[in-house]
Formats: sequence, C-alpha cells, structure tokens
Amino acid sequence: MKRLQVGIIELISDSVWQNWGTRYYGARFRRHYASIMPQVVAVWCKQLGHDVTYATYFGQQDPETLLPGQLDVLFVSTYTHASATAYALARLHGRRGALTVIGGPHARSFPAIA
Repeated sequence: MKRLQVGIIELISDSVWQNWGTRYYGARFRRHYASIMPQVVAVWCKQLGHDVTYATYFGQQDPETLLPGQLDVLFVSTYTHASATAYALARLHGRRGALTVIGGPHARSFPAIA
C-alpha cells in the first residue's frame, strides 16, 4: 500500500481572533472543545502506516498554516458555522490534488460549493 500524506484538521472556530476577549476565550477554553472522531481518524490512518498531521483550529492563526502544503488526503471536521472555512480549505487542497473529506455535526448544511 502506498504511504499517503494525510492531514486532519478540526475547526472549532470560524475566524481568527479579533480582540482580547476572543483571544482569551479561544486560548483558554475553545480548544478544549475538540471532539474524539478526528483524533480517532488520525489514529486509524497512523495504524495503516500513513504520515499523519493532526491540527485543531481554534482561532489562533491562519488555519492553512497548521497543515503541510502537499497532502494526498485532507479530513476536515467542522460544525455548521465554520463550514465555509472548511469548504475553502477543501477547495484549496483539492486544487493541489488532495482528496478532501468534510464531516462533523451539521456538515451537510452546505452540500455544494457555489
């Protein structure tokens, strides 16, 4: 089996922190909302022998900087309000040749990119 470059990112926020209040909340609390399923996918991919990069985006910086530039597969876990960010990441990596998978609670609320 070919060894794939797999990226997994969980979007807990839909934008970069704008002021000290959102920075404090994001740094102290928001990152603790990470769910189990993206972590499970990371473990499964690692057990299959792939190179895995796992990241949680909670507003700390540009989400694109949390992932390697060249991926074979990108898994994005998101909730409804951050789905636009998820689709932007998927489109960006899809243009680079990556297979993209988007999931999470209410992820089907935006089934197509206009």
